[in-house]
Amino acid sequence: MGLHILLLWALGALLALVINTAQADFEIFSWTFIFYYFPHTLELGIPVLMFLLKLAKLDFKCVLSTIVITFISYTIIHFINAFCLENNILNSSGEIIQVNYMYSILPENPVLQLFYNMVPHSYWYMLIAIPVIIVYLGCIYLKQILNLFRKQNAVLK
Repeated sequence: MGLHILLLWALGALLALVINTAQADFEIFSWTFIFYYFPHTLELGIPVLMFLLKLAKLDFKCVLSTIVITFISYTIIHFINAFCLENNILNSSGEIIQVNYMYSILPENPVLQLFYNMVPHSYWYMLIAIPVIIVYLGCIYLKQILNLFRKQNAVLK
């Protein structure tokens, strides 16, 4: 189950790595690279490698639970982001912690800006990603979906 969630989250990790304008100017040997780019690369690479090496199996039954868990996580993270922003939570240096994990507060790349232009409200603008998620997962599970339709057609005949 966990790998199926990472498979979906890998799409977000890929967008964060490729189209992120907020972190783009940091050097490779910096803390930003270690705490931002490296984990996002692992989030993308681990599930892809696990499935390519056949160490995990795609299971179409996990799609709905994967989407539900993702949006529950997104909602919880949004409340954490909002709490930190509203209460001026400070780090050990006395600076206000700026959080926008999963970009629930504001878009920080052109793709998410497009969503935000359609629905200009924190949290809600990301719900436009649902059709993108469905298409993405549809492509990944296409073989299983086609097999399911073939079995149903065989039963009907």
